[in-house]
Amino acid sequence: MEPLIANAKTDDLQTSRALTRIRAKINELVASANLPSGGAFTGLTDVPGSYSGAGGYVVKVNPGATGLEFQAGGGGAAFPVGSVFIAVVATNPATLLGYGTWAAFGTGRVLVGIDSGDADFDTVEETGGAKTNAISAHAGTAVTTHAANDTGQADIGATAKGSTGSTVTLKTHTHSTPALTHSVTQPDAHTAVSVVQPYIVVYMWKRTA
Repeated sequence: MEPLIANAKTDDLQTSRALTRIRAKINELVASANLPSGGAFTGLTDVPGSYSGAGGYVVKVNPGATGLEFQAGGGGAAFPVGSVFIAVVATNPATLLGYGTWAAFGTGRVLVGIDSGDADFDTVEETGGAKTNAISAHAGTAVTTHAANDTGQADIGATAKGSTGSTVTLKTHTHSTPALTHSVTQPDAHTAVSVVQPYIVVYMWKRTA
């Protein structure tokens, strides 16, 4: 059994030496990386110096590619203040995205692109329109009563035969017709008609901060 014990001691010694070399290498790497004492991220020279106000933020390379910085939720740049977020779930985007302050937006309304040439659509967030439209009554004057012609004269022709004269006498006759009345009633204003376009309902939120 003595050779086995001797071999075990030799293996332990070799393992200990290997671990010592590994620790030395790690310390060398840490030193070359210029890590601060204790390894705190904010102690580095090219990163933010504090975690304050950065809860839920992620780390990214700054625009100048000279160091690191915090960015809200990993996507704050995708929805800056003033953005509108559309979804089919009621969850506040602050929870979904992990950043920002959001308020319900455009309740009961549709979105229209701005048009500087149209006074109805030339200002951001102006509102207008209605779901129904009442059509006014028709204009015009009703025709009431007029009389028909009530007298006529008959015509007759005669041709003489031989040398004997003859006289034809026609009596005046009258055709009587009743007065004709046309009643035209102007309609009242029409019942309001729906002008709602085909739609689909979603949740809309505006980022305010």
